[in-house]
Amino acid sequence: MISRDKGDYQTSLKYHELALKNFNQINIYDQHDNICFQYASLGSTYHLLGNNDLALKYLTMAINDKSSPSLLSLAYNQIGIIYRGKGEFRLALEYFQKTLNIEEEILKTNKYAPVLATMHNNIGEIYVHLDDDDNAIKHLNQALEIRLKGTVSTHTDLAAIYNNLGMLYNNKNAHRKALEMLEKALEIDTNLFDENHESLSVTHYNISGAYLGMGDLAKAVYHSETALRIQLRSQARDDQLIISKYQLHLGRIQLELGNFTKALKIAEKALNIQLKYLPDNHRDFTYTYLLFSNIHEKEGNIIKAIEYLEKSEDIARISILPYNRAEYDRIQLELKTWKTNYFGNGKKYSRSSKNITCASDNTDLQDCLISNHLQELEKISPLQLQKRIGLLHSLVSLYSRKENYPMAIKYLDRIHSIYTEHISSALIDRQELEDLMAGVYYSESRIYYRQKNWIMSLNILNKALDLVLKQDTENQMLAEIYYAIGLTYSHLFDLSMAIHNVQLAVQTARKYFSNDHPSLEKYLTQLSIWNVRM
Repeated sequence: MISRDKGDYQTSLKYHELALKNFNQINIYDQHDNICFQYASLGSTYHLLGNNDLALKYLTMAINDKSSPSLLSLAYNQIGIIYRGKGEFRLALEYFQKTLNIEEEILKTNKYAPVLATMHNNIGEIYVHLDDDDNAIKHLNQALEIRLKGTVSTHTDLAAIYNNLGMLYNNKNAHRKALEMLEKALEIDTNLFDENHESLSVTHYNISGAYLGMGDLAKAVYHSETALRIQLRSQARDDQLIISKYQLHLGRIQLELGNFTKALKIAEKALNIQLKYLPDNHRDFTYTYLLFSNIHEKEGNIIKAIEYLEKSEDIARISILPYNRAEYDRIQLELKTWKTNYFGNGKKYSRSSKNITCASDNTDLQDCLISNHLQELEKISPLQLQKRIGLLHSLVSLYSRKENYPMAIKYLDRIHSIYTEHISSALIDRQELEDLMAGVYYSESRIYYRQKNWIMSLNILNKALDLVLKQDTENQMLAEIYYAIGLTYSHLFDLSMAIHNVQLAVQTARKYFSNDHPSLEKYLTQLSIWNVRM
């Protein structure tokens, strides 16, 4: 057990096998619990080494009608952990709830015992993965309360709770709150473990997700690469599915950075692992094929992009639709949108099509999206500020694209009212709110830009710029704001200010993008045109 806690799983395995051999040489009836405990310990250790088949074999051997409740609790919990790692969250939830029931109802465990914190934490994490935020926050808060009252604040399980709270806040797009939780987890793990322990890789992975959500791609890629490097050096380096998960995350960031070739190579490595270790139609393939689709779309290969999107939808229909209708509808709508945009109404999609050009915006699809957004606005609580602003912002963009500017302004006014009312509210972190508003101001400026009201457009762009510059971390939107300001100055015949702002856009973009990124190329092309005029 000491060796396992230190991360030396091979040594731990050796001692458990030796103990099992010795117990089997004694009267088996007297040593039943000890033998089953060794089976459970061997199962736990094989899991840490990434061999889940052997882990399940030994854990199952530990379970029988003579096993004590405490041993059943241990075995059920470990089986739940394995199913969690395989992405089979419903099965994981079943075993974790069995464990909690044994601890509370049979063993009558003290309500502040650490084991109950672990159980609530595990169940809370599963609900995070199942997008059940209410049950997730309920169990994670119970876990946190037990840990803070029942043990010292540096315990590794406390770090796990902070990690899961970070995941939950990431899912809710409250990325700054997520980062606050995850940095607490990282501090605890750094003090407890050596630099190549897999717990550190998990925390870096989640921190990367927070920075990705905040648009800070430089920090996102740093923590993503750190997570993958630690995992590959850890005792759990043979857990190929975790490695594929980290690779896919890194691939998504490289896609955002515009490194399409690198993103594709990383995604292919991850897919090869999944094809080897996951059953057909596993839900993880949905998101892997979705990533491939996005990469090929960015590279201009629309045929391949739609093929992968269709694969993603096919698997989602089997693995996601029965449990999460909203998530399946999102993927299906994306596929419908792509086919409509690239092939138009009445045109048949063919895998042999060539020289595809993007069709104009489809008004029927826009009307469908507007109707869906309005229905969702009616359903969500007024307290869900981020989601409400996001839906209103989408309506602004849709009406703007339809050139229905009065309706776009109507929904902008609703966003401004929320901003004014909640700028100092406890319901939302101020920086999160200002992040959202920077994007809203940018969209608002485009409305006036399209109407050639250059002064109003410039004034609103400066509001967006002020909010972005106030943030603790640099926002990737900054480059595009500088570029838009530059274009607006050019329409006001102030070429020196136009060039100055686009130069700032170039300087900012070079922090995030490769030299062949389309945005950077766009900025440089515009500069060269203006420099000729000068």
